[in-house]
Amino acid sequence: MAGIGVKLNRIYQKNTITTNIVGFFYSMTMTIAPVLVVIINLMLMQKVLKFNTVRYIDRELFSCTVLYVFIFSLLTTSPFNAVLSRYMSDAIFERTV
Repeated sequence: MAGIGVKLNRIYQKNTITTNIVGFFYSMTMTIAPVLVVIINLMLMQKVLKFNTVRYIDRELFSCTVLYVFIFSLLTTSPFNAVLSRYMSDAIFERTV
């Protein structure tokens, strides 16, 4: 995440409308990318495993299991990630690391 912040700082340093738009799309892409990867992987797995031949309830069970694993892992790790990233950015700012 620190690399994303550095990249965004470089983009926004120029302070033009174009760089603001580029920075917006860059941050939006970095935020949405993990969700898109999961969705694309689900679609690919459905094609490869030929889900058309499986009962509807089994397909839903598989999709929901993968989705809930992803959601709960994010919910579990995000508080620790927020605290650790804030601590590291403060430590870097104070130059103690």
